[in-house]
Amino acid sequence: MADPADISRTIRRLSKRRVLVGIPQENDPRSDGDIGNAALAYIHNYGSPLRNIPARPFMEPGIAAARPEIDKYLRAAAEAALAGNETAMNAALAHAGTVAADRIKLTIQAGIPPPLQPESVRRRRTRTPGSSYRRKAQTAADVTPLLDTGALLRAVTYIIRDE
Repeated sequence: MADPADISRTIRRLSKRRVLVGIPQENDPRSDGDIGNAALAYIHNYGSPLRNIPARPFMEPGIAAARPEIDKYLRAAAEAALAGNETAMNAALAHAGTVAADRIKLTIQAGIPPPLQPESVRRRRTRTPGSSYRRKAQTAADVTPLLDTGALLRAVTYIIRDE
């Protein structure tokens, strides 16, 4: 049986730990524009009437779809804390973050309505091996909203932070 002091200490640590899913500051910069990944994610998730960008929610729906699996790992973290096992607790929190981030990415890759406007499709870029991005004629059926260079998708991750 674990030492009660270890259990108490681990439970206190768990109560202060947060799994944050999204785009942390270190994943924010982009080489292809003036705006960062976090701001782009916000604009696309909630829309921008001023810029005529419709909302394409992907953060909350992605996390909601993964909720049963996330809850399983959060329960495992609590059980590990009750056993005084901080290593297992941290591993379970990391699994919860990975599941949430992966589900958000799958939500983006599945395509989020509404489809892109013809002008947006015309501005799309594609990358060919050994070359830089170039414009390519496509139709709305050929493109997935929120996936152009893939920078936003690659930026989605999680961090574990103590409050």
